[in-house]
Order: sequence, then structure tokens, then C-alpha cells
Amino acid sequence: MKSYLLGTLDERSADSLEDRYFSDRSFFNQVRAEETKLIQEYLSGQLKGKFRELFEKRYFTIPDLRKRYEEVKADTDLAAPRYAPSWSVSLRFQLAAAVLICAGIGVWWFSPRALRPTILPVPAAPLPVVATLALHPGVLKAEESTARLAPPAQPGDVVFNLEIPGQGSVTACKARLLRLTADGTWQSIWITPQEVSSVPAPGGQSLSVRAPGAALTRGEYRLELFGNSEDARKDYYRFRVSPL
Repeated sequence: MKSYLLGTLDERSADSLEDRYFSDRSFFNQVRAEETKLIQEYLSGQLKGKFRELFEKRYFTIPDLRKRYEEVKADTDLAAPRYAPSWSVSLRFQLAAAVLICAGIGVWWFSPRALRPTILPVPAAPLPVVATLALHPGVLKAEESTARLAPPAQPGDVVFNLEIPGQGSVTACKARLLRLTADGTWQSIWITPQEVSSVPAPGGQSLSVRAPGAALTRGEYRLELFGNSEDARKDYYRFRVSPL
């Protein structure tokens, strides 16, 4: 489980785990619990060496994982023990003050007010769209035909407009982004948190996927569409991130 969370699990095993992750609620909760434990190990300094480096590479560069890290960190901070003045000491001071006030000016109405800080949720504003790329399904072997995307020059999201030829009806699916590693395997680096739906287009349907630009450095990528059922449509799209 830790190897999957840190992005070192092989592609086949990662695909199998993710399929179960989105179809089995109890397994989903198990993965979330393991992820929480991993983040807490990082926060407490128990995660060391290469594991700490792998954690920082993923959880500090991919927006969705960064958000998950901040959520666990906030919960951990709230759960930390806080020290308050003893009630007996506080009570003695209040009684002493009441006696002095009554002696000087008569009856004084005193209403203590709690001074605990209020923690408000910070809305996560969507990042701006810094680039768009139209993609066709299938593998394009011709070097000059491979779709290209310039590395994002500023923080923001990239929108991929995907063609789904021959699809007559609206389809709902998820998208997975994979990067080609040095050893020739595809490594999953990002997945849509929710299903996205297609819209009618000439010759079929089209679908827009919004992905974090921070996950796209120079290299070869594959974007996959998939569903939870066995008969769900599966398409893949190749592109390269490099200077245009």
C-alpha cells in the first residue's frame, strides 16, 4: 500500500488497486486510512530517507495530494493537546474580583466569554487554466504527429479536450494520467476525483479533463479513460510535454 501511495508501485498492480479502490467502499476507506497514517508519519518525522523524498515529490507537487496533506495536517494540529489555566485558579481570581466589585459599586453582572479561536474552512479557489490541448484516441507512432504541450510556465490547470469517435450516447468515466518512466513502464501520477461526462460532438462525443499543470514536467504521457464496469469504454491518448 505504501508503495502505491508513494508512486513506486508497478503499473499493472497500481491499475488493479485503483479499480478496486473505486468499486469497493471498504477498500476505499482502508486506503484513505493508510494515506492518513503515511502523512502523520511524515509530520512526526518517522518517515525518513528515500521514503521522505518520495513523499515530498508527490504530495508537495500534485495539487490534489497537497490538499489531502493539508487536511490531515490541520486535523493533527487540532488533535494536539492544548494547555489551559487550572479551573481552580481561574475560579479563585473570579471570586476575588467579584468581592472587590461588590464592595465598591454593588452588584456587578459578569458574563465570561470563551476565548477559543474559531477555525474557518478556507475555500480552495480553482486554479486558472494555463493551457489546452486537443487529443485523438490511439497511439500515434509518427514523431511529427505526436501531440505536444509546452511545460506550463505558471501555476494552473491544463484542459485536455478528448475526442471519442463513434460514441453515440453520453458516457461518464474517469481519467488517469500516466508518465513514461526511464525503464519503459507507465506510472500513474494523477486521477480525476470524480467521473466526468461527455457531450455530443461531430462523429461521436467529446470530453474535457482538467488536470493539474504541476504534474506535467518534460516527458511522455498517456491519458486513459476508464469506468468501473467491465463493459465500460476504455480509450487512451498519447502526448508529449516539451518546448514547442
